[in-house]
Amino acid sequence: MNIFAPPRFLSGTAGAYQLTSWVWANVVYLPINNEGYLLTYLFINVRIY
Repeated sequence: MNIFAPPRFLSGTAGAYQLTSWVWANVVYLPINNEGYLLTYLFINVRIY
């Protein structure tokens, strides 16, 4: 599984939140700390699903 690929986005408000969060995680966390990015990615998906 490629963690750097966008997850399957849901439709509607949840999908918009997930997309925004994924982009934010890429912009903010990935250049700073890969571990922080992973934690954010998992946090987003746990909250959505």
